[in-house]
Amino acid sequence: MKFTTFLVSALLLNGCFGGKEIKHSFQKVPSWYTTPLISNEDFFYGVGSGDSEEDAKSSALSRIASEISISVSSTFKSNTKYDSDIGLSKRVEQNIKTLVDGVTFHGASVEKKESVGNTYYAFVKVDKRKFIEIHKNNFLKKDVQIDSLFDFVKSKEKYQALFNLKILEEKIFQAQPDVYFLGTLSNSFNRKFYIEKYNFMLEEVRSLVSKVTIFVDDDSLTESYSSEIKKYLTQLGVQISREQSTKLHLKLDISHEKLDMKSTSLKLQNAHFSNVVLNSKLKYSGKLVGENSTKMMNVSKINYSDAIRKTDKFVKLVEREGIVKVLTGK
Repeated sequence: MKFTTFLVSALLLNGCFGGKEIKHSFQKVPSWYTTPLISNEDFFYGVGSGDSEEDAKSSALSRIASEISISVSSTFKSNTKYDSDIGLSKRVEQNIKTLVDGVTFHGASVEKKESVGNTYYAFVKVDKRKFIEIHKNNFLKKDVQIDSLFDFVKSKEKYQALFNLKILEEKIFQAQPDVYFLGTLSNSFNRKFYIEKYNFMLEEVRSLVSKVTIFVDDDSLTESYSSEIKKYLTQLGVQISREQSTKLHLKLDISHEKLDMKSTSLKLQNAHFSNVVLNSKLKYSGKLVGENSTKMMNVSKINYSDAIRKTDKFVKLVEREGIVKVLTGK
């Protein structure tokens, strides 16, 4: 036993084992990788590693994006209470994440690179001012569109506010992530100005919608749909009139076709099926301003008449598309 231990030790000391010399690698990870520079007012800095030079660069840029994401999210959360007046929601927060995740670093330069064994390392620099300028220009294009839409709504009849409220909300929801993004990265960007501006716009358009009065012309077949329509319009702030002389007039009618169908489902045995088309025409002072036809296949366990009046699929469509689009196609 002692002889065996001695023999193995001797072989190791002589650097020989099986006729091959054992070589020890003492290559170190670059110091600029282990202690990277911190981003400042002029540049973003990032380090990364990977199986290739391109992978290492991508890893470095991902670190920069992560750094930005943390900063922007922190700004958003710390100001949510203040900005909640314009209806900031989880949707906006998700839009912020989508914006940061999809960011492109134009002009990123690899300042240092090195390989240690099979691993590549990269030190990347991004010109912060140019990066911000590109994103600011993209944001300003969105802002011009919002201004134009707002000016259009303000200059037209009040019902146009009803048509365009959802569009304006969507455009603002899309622009808000840029406001936080730029407000976090640039001290000169006036985030508060744009937040207050969009807040004002939404309040103004919602105020116009609350002044819209509409008469809904229905009959016995469309009564159940009319009830749902009035509910959703009221939620938007629209006033429902009982006067046929009201300038904004919504006419509803239904066409239907009985379907001779047999369901294999035990729950729907002996059920009644109907193809239903709800036609809606919206007129202002006698002029057609919007129309649409909503097609549904309704099912009822009671009778065919009940199948015609079923509103469950109609409600799902309204929840997904919005009441104005369902009624007018706009």
